[in-house]
Amino acid sequence: MIVGVMATSEENTTKKYCSLAKVVGALVAAESFDLLTGGGDGLMKVVGQEFLNTKGRSGKLISILRAKGTAHLTGLWDKNGNFYPNEVVPQAKLDKKMRELIRNRAEATKRDWKENADNGQAEILIRTHLPYSGEELGVHDLSRNHINILTSDLIIILPGGGGTLSELQLSYDYDKPTAVFLNGGDVGGKNANQIGTDFAGVTIAQTEDQLRAWLQSSRTSLMAGKQHSRGRFT
Repeated sequence: MIVGVMATSEENTTKKYCSLAKVVGALVAAESFDLLTGGGDGLMKVVGQEFLNTKGRSGKLISILRAKGTAHLTGLWDKNGNFYPNEVVPQAKLDKKMRELIRNRAEATKRDWKENADNGQAEILIRTHLPYSGEELGVHDLSRNHINILTSDLIIILPGGGGTLSELQLSYDYDKPTAVFLNGGDVGGKNANQIGTDFAGVTIAQTEDQLRAWLQSSRTSLMAGKQHSRGRFT
């Protein structure tokens, strides 16, 4: 069973919440889950390192990398993540233009791909062609955040900015069992109380014991094939 931990790569937030990330990495390992992160630096890397350093762990560390830029893409997406053309186009015409774009690629053309970031920790590495991130583009069809969320059975959200908020939004949209663990921090400017209001049903874990209890109960519910009931610890 896979626990996806969504967190920031931002330096200042990482320094402030490094110990929180270590708690999560060790806890996920101790509970024998696999760990999934975005494979970047910051709190993602801290969580991964603590997971790898935990003695007796049986789970694997999975990294989902996003692509750097869009030069490798063929299609009608522009550099800002908009679908081109912006006006409504009949499907037949759109399909024809797509076919023309693909047909006009020179046979010798190679796709250009480079990872946006890779912290080198992965035991299972998944490279995607998906480049977009951030609060707005993080929910875009060309964001790897969809893979992060859909691949994970359970989601833990640590402090972060707009990109982490987009992962929380997708987790909520896909109805994944989700817990936020903030210790006074925020996600995209939203504190725990605001998240509890805006994302009704997402678990607010205040302590390591509460997060452990949520992981254990969520695993039991999923293994039993029951619909998980998300709620707030009191």
